[in-house]
Amino acid sequence: MHTSGIKRTAAITFGAGFIAAHLLSMAAAAPAGKIQAGQDDGAVTIIRPPKKSAPSTAPEAESLPGLLPHLAVYDFSLARAAHRTGMTAGNGRIVFDIQGSPCTKWTSRTRMVIEMTFRRRGSRLTDARDRTEETADGSRMTYESIRFVNGAKVEDIRLKAERDPETGTVRLDFERPDTNTFELPGDTLFPIQATRHLLKAAQAGRRYLTYRVYEGFADGRARKVVAVIGPPMRQDPSVQGVPGLPETGNLPAWPVSLAYYEDKAGRDVGVPRYQVSFRLHANGVLSEILLDYGDYALKGTLVEVRPYPQEKETACKPSGQ
Repeated sequence: MHTSGIKRTAAITFGAGFIAAHLLSMAAAAPAGKIQAGQDDGAVTIIRPPKKSAPSTAPEAESLPGLLPHLAVYDFSLARAAHRTGMTAGNGRIVFDIQGSPCTKWTSRTRMVIEMTFRRRGSRLTDARDRTEETADGSRMTYESIRFVNGAKVEDIRLKAERDPETGTVRLDFERPDTNTFELPGDTLFPIQATRHLLKAAQAGRRYLTYRVYEGFADGRARKVVAVIGPPMRQDPSVQGVPGLPETGNLPAWPVSLAYYEDKAGRDVGVPRYQVSFRLHANGVLSEILLDYGDYALKGTLVEVRPYPQEKETACKPSGQ
């Protein structure tokens, strides 16, 4: 993974090494308190579908690019924290790298280093790294993730996922931490597949979307996602001047909110485990990220983007979403 996007910031050393979905899975690995109903301090707004669908103001989809292979660097800081968390500060960096094409496969790598400071427990440094490889048609995925807290390894996951060509059912085969097998419903999306699904929905003018996604969760379960997509911004002023973004800054961007729910049979949806909001640019680059866990939230600011050469979707027969 490229290393020049990683630097020393706020006394944290970022060594060599989240599309929306990869950042979400890395965020889920951070220390988090479950969202509880009725919280006054640090509560989140529960996402619900709009009562009426507004007239579509979507740009012409044919004129918009697909998912851009790129490296993106985000600086994160503590946006807020409820008093009961004991958090007093937090900052760090996420470097996200995605390469591939709709013709063959996608590969993404993420490195997240975030330090949280607590009143009584001192500091907690989380260093998480993961790698996902998906076939473009969504038939197979491999996922690896390793996480350290204050230098001690606390999580090490490796798995393979394969979709049954007849039923669509996804079989998960864990190699680490323990050998285990799980089965997921046929409509389950993989992370990059879900990002492309979301991007195409935004480009088509959809305002509300629900789907099921598996992002390498250690419990072997998918999550239900409710997405609310706002009207497109013709330009996003927050990314003006960001290195590597001359094109992205001139593309439309949609404000997006995602709520992640447990996907357990026989249980009511209830409140989300966590929520994420961001601006989704027409080439798949994210900006203005907010990772919201109820008791606390982290804000991510895009500071650099490096595009990779992009294979045109018209040059092949795109596979899946």
